[in-house]
Amino acid sequence: MNFNCQDALPLVDSYLDGELTEVRASLLRKHLLDCSACRTGAQDSKALSRWFAKPKELEFAPPAGFSARVARRAFAGDVGRPDGLTVGSAEANHEERGRLLQFVLTITAAAAAIMLVSAVALRDQRLPNADRLDAANPPATAEQVLLQLDKLNLSEGKALTPGAPASELPANAAGRKP
Repeated sequence: MNFNCQDALPLVDSYLDGELTEVRASLLRKHLLDCSACRTGAQDSKALSRWFAKPKELEFAPPAGFSARVARRAFAGDVGRPDGLTVGSAEANHEERGRLLQFVLTITAAAAAIMLVSAVALRDQRLPNADRLDAANPPATAEQVLLQLDKLNLSEGKALTPGAPASELPANAAGRKP
């Protein structure tokens, strides 16, 4: 069987990883010797794979008997704990979860009580008011609000509402110059 470039290129990565059978690897090597384009592609892939290779100093072996200890504990029913400490039985884990749940519920109830007391205290505070306007007793309609504002503005010498009668406005507010 003779390889062409379309047959060889998909096999280059598997060849570099050592995953090809000896028969396929020898056919690919022969093609790579004959085809400079595929050879260059294989060299580029090999250079790229070096960037992702694990350094030898980072490789480590587990301690002796580690897998046997893990298997023995798993078959004994030990589920372990996230912090790495072991617990003797599943009942102890259940009891600890119950205490944690009780603590969380107590803290939640205390926070709710604090929020309730705060809401009642804030509700009973006096709302701000002035001698003419009171936030606790607002006017019933927008017209009443505009009338109150016009009265305040007339006392200061200007009117806000465009339809205010000129007779009620001071001389300089009605557009007349003194």
